Amino acid sequence: MIDECTRLIIQGDSLTDTQSYDLLSNIIQDDSISNEQITQLLMALHSKGETADEVYGFATCLRNHMVPVPLPGPLIDVCGTGGSTHNRFNISTSVALLLGALEIPVAKHGNNGSKKANGSFDFLTELDIPFYSDVADIQRIFHSFRLAFIYAKWFHPAMKRVAAARQMMSTRSIFNLIGPLCNPAPITHQIIGTLTEGRAYLIADVLQRMGMTRAFVIVGNMIDEVSIADSTLILDVKGDSLSTFVVNPSDYQLLGPEPVGGLSQKNAEVFKQLIDVPDLNHSVLKSILLNTAVAAYCYSSDSSINDYVERAYDCLNSGAFSTYFYQYSTAKSVH
Repeated sequence: MIDECTRLIIQGDSLTDTQSYDLLSNIIQDDSISNEQITQLLMALHSKGETADEVYGFATCLRNHMVPVPLPGPLIDVCGTGGSTHNRFNISTSVALLLGALEIPVAKHGNNGSKKANGSFDFLTELDIPFYSDVADIQRIFHSFRLAFIYAKWFHPAMKRVAAARQMMSTRSIFNLIGPLCNPAPITHQIIGTLTEGRAYLIADVLQRMGMTRAFVIVGNMIDEVSIADSTLILDVKGDSLSTFVVNPSDYQLLGPEPVGGLSQKNAEVFKQLIDVPDLNHSVLKSILLNTAVAAYCYSSDSSINDYVERAYDCLNSGAFSTYFYQYSTAKSVH
């Protein structure tokens, strides 16, 4: 099946959602399919350009093979699709922590970096933040802190089947798109960052099919998060409706150069410095504040983005976030 699908894709044809579902199911179940065959398929999809049907089919299949993490809702997740060539700071993971301190329930799904140690869970490891393979442990820490970190490697065993093929690629694959769509927790709200407007509309289409209560698909300044250097287009997905709005950092006194990051060890050092001694002139802090406010607004529009910026800064400046962070980081035994 995989060779026939690859041939169709190379000649410019797209798969239906059913074909895509069956294809990934076949890859997961058939050990005789080689890493080279999987790599060729993923490269063909990338070269052609993935469609909403293909992304939806792959995502639905992967969701049906994941280990579920039952948590009480409503819940939000914040993540990007990756693919930027910039040295990025771990903004979405920082945002998840700050949202938890603001008492907004978060189930943050993520992984290690695919090419280098700069993924969300590399960052958590450097911060000495606990994460668990046992669902009961995740539920207990969520009950105490309104925040759970869900490590994709432990809850998506089927992904082992494509891991080697993804490593063989020099570019992003369809799994960068479906990863954020496959949170094992029953999230109702979501922030997904992406690099291009076309990809954003594709993701919005898939989110509507999946029945998300509300989601913001973010098209930043060649980054997969809300920009502090330029305006950011946001696709607002609510059930069957889709609208757009623009966020300008100057409206919130948060204009500045895009934050520059690197490997997670350095990012973790900067993060700890900023929560201990908040510096509003620091580009990383500006980015965390604006992205947190937009995520909070997605979760509840009872307050404005500007109000959420102020609340997030107050949480930082008062020391409440620092206290929350260090309590969370030492909550390693929750039995």
